Amino acid sequence: MRRLSVAVGLASALACGSTPARAGQEGVTLITPITPIAPGNWVTDDDYPAEALRLGLSGGVTFLLNVGADGVPTGCRIVESSRSEILDRATCRLLLERARFNPARDPSGRGRAATFQSRFTWRIPESREPQIVGLRIVRETRGYRCTFELEGKTRTLKPPICTRIAESLAKQAREVEGVVPLGLPEVVAAIADSISE
Repeated sequence: MRRLSVAVGLASALACGSTPARAGQEGVTLITPITPIAPGNWVTDDDYPAEALRLGLSGGVTFLLNVGADGVPTGCRIVESSRSEILDRATCRLLLERARFNPARDPSGRGRAATFQSRFTWRIPESREPQIVGLRIVRETRGYRCTFELEGKTRTLKPPICTRIAESLAKQAREVEGVVPLGLPEVVAAIADSISE
């Protein structure tokens, strides 16, 4: 199981870009701050969400973990989104399952609840980059035909879906025929539906 570039980004973020832990209770002085345990193992290549891979989604995410006095996360909040709900959900799910810490300690040595904030970037491993070539829309006598290439194979979208995309582009005053950018939400959704069939 290879470590995902996510883990590398996480480890470096933890080493140099982390926000210092804060005590969970006001007025508590911490003698020992919270420290992460093996953050490079928190996320691996195998954890990249399949749907995000199919859609070619990636991005940086900043998270805040609430960590109990035992060093186990009790809550996760996305502070800055990756702009992908899929990746944001996966971030919190994985960190809640796997992240562990040496707990913060007060002057008497008791573990204390604290928060931990850091950032990492989801990067698609090169071997898994989806090879999607732009959606091509062609006007035909009975509507439109939409094709795209995925991993060297030409795929065709169902006519109603293709027509919806063409009509949506026309409403946005965009070019309807030719190659359409893959980043448009309606195009991404249509391709995702087509791939999952």
